[in-house]
This record gives sequence, structure tokens and C-alpha cells, in this order.
Amino acid sequence: MRVVMDIFIIEEPETTVAPAPEKPMRLDPVDELINASGPIQISYTPRFQNSNIAFADFNRGDRRWIDALVQDISRIAIASPTDNALMKSTASVRTRSHGKQSWQEFIDGLIADKVQRGMDYTEGQLKHLSSLISVLSKGRKLAGCGSLEFVNSLGNEVLQ
Repeated sequence: MRVVMDIFIIEEPETTVAPAPEKPMRLDPVDELINASGPIQISYTPRFQNSNIAFADFNRGDRRWIDALVQDISRIAIASPTDNALMKSTASVRTRSHGKQSWQEFIDGLIADKVQRGMDYTEGQLKHLSSLISVLSKGRKLAGCGSLEFVNSLGNEVLQ
């Protein structure tokens, strides 16, 4: 038995390329997350203000996009029972008194302080907002959505 091998046929191995990060378009945050091919990256500059907690400074458009996203997420529990159960589950973020809270309570606190009163987001709150997006990606409204990443513009590191 003779085996013939063709040395002129070259098969290239299939490579998977991670999708490039996207910038927010500032139209509809939830729709952008659902239709994103990769993570949506928002850059911020950390600022320390008489404490060791870093606050995040954004450009005006990114800040408005985040505020709109937080407002949309606050209403997501109304859409379906699955999303409602996720929003009522215990969040990984703790209150100031180190007590447990639900994701809905976390979002309601962000709306009260950050959206309505205009206070600055902390790095910790942004990290937990990214975690909430990944939790909601298992629900109905944001099923299979892209991730949200915050990038420190000074060190080009992703907040995790």
C-alpha cells in the first residue's frame, strides 16, 4: 500500500480573534450593549479627593451614557420575571455599614446619588456596575450582551 502526500496543500489553522473594544455611541446604552460585538470600553481618569478612594472623572458624553445606562437598568426588573429575580438577588457590593443589599438597591442608590445629585462614581461602584451587566446578561432583556469595561486612562488598565 502506498501513501501519497501532497506537500503543496497548506491548511492554515483556524484562529479566533477577540473582538475589538468599542466606544459607546451615546444613543441607547442597553441597545449598544445588546448589539456590541465586543466589550464596550469607557476610559476614566482616577482622582483622589482627601481619601484613599479613587473617584472617576469622565468626559461629559461618557458620563451621560453611564447615567442613562443606570436609569435603564433601574427599570429592567419590570420587563420580565427573570430580570426581576436577578435584580432582587444579593449583590456582591456591600452597603457603607457592610450590610448586604440587592442589585436593585445598588442601582437605586446610584440613581439617587450619582444621577440625581450629580456626585462622582468611585472605582468600586464602576467595578460592581460591570459585574451587574455580566449578571444581567444571563437574564432576558440583556441576554448575551457584551461586557462593560472601564479603562484607567493613566495606566491603560481595565478596572476589575
